[in-house]
Amino acid sequence: MMTRKKRFGISIDSSLACEIDRLAKILGIDRSKLVEKALTNFVNEYSYSHAHENHFCRGVIIVETDEGEKIDRAIESFKDVVLSYTHNHLENTCICMFIVSGNSERIKDLHRNLLSVGCGTRYIPIGYTIGHK
Repeated sequence: MMTRKKRFGISIDSSLACEIDRLAKILGIDRSKLVEKALTNFVNEYSYSHAHENHFCRGVIIVETDEGEKIDRAIESFKDVVLSYTHNHLENTCICMFIVSGNSERIKDLHRNLLSVGCGTRYIPIGYTIGHK
């Protein structure tokens, strides 16, 4: 069954538009399909992970910073949801991976904390169960 499409316009930086065109060509898909896939991934990652009611969830947070102390403070403050982490250096950048599990509000707070101190982050949900606290 074919899903119904909705056309709408957006304005983006011209260099990003060129990059989208280049990537679409490399992948052999049209620009609309590439943007649809990217938006689907973005919406799924953010709405699936924490937009719902308070719930139990698990995931991976990838963190990038040039100041490792910021990561150390976050780990100390969120021991209840950080199950494990790895810390590596890539030139002058710290790259960490947190395995997290627990209350979605705590994981969201950890994510916000890392963003607020200037860390680059990416949360990848592994799964959650609504109603399990």
